[in-house]
Amino acid sequence: MLPTGGYDCYPGQRQLLARWDGSYGVDGTAQDWWTTYYGGQGLYTAGQGIQAAVDAGSLIGPLQRAGIPAAVRTYLLAGGSADIPGVLNENRGPSDGIVFTRSALDTTGVGTVGGTRLVGGLNHLELAWAPEAMGQVAAWLA
Repeated sequence: MLPTGGYDCYPGQRQLLARWDGSYGVDGTAQDWWTTYYGGQGLYTAGQGIQAAVDAGSLIGPLQRAGIPAAVRTYLLAGGSADIPGVLNENRGPSDGIVFTRSALDTTGVGTVGGTRLVGGLNHLELAWAPEAMGQVAAWLA
């Protein structure tokens, strides 16, 4: 996640990081979970942890502080089914498998909330193509 050796291979992954361990804890069942999340040398991995990655380029805090002008009506769509095949789905709290519901529907910095919708039966990937999600987006745009 962090720039190393003159290369920054994952800037997009860092852009959307936020700390939720205070609300949902950390999954202690994963290999090297402590050192992956908090930093250090694990049995198989070494890293600097999530805070170092957030500090290296998460856009969440700066976006929330900058805000979205009230003239821009903003809509938030979230999935509620953590069932993406082949993915270690986020399961410590309500999520779409990738993003916590509270994060996806967070209106911090949003000047005008046009609408929010939790589509409980959809996972993160399905939000991009499932008829229920597309119908909601179409309704908001109408």
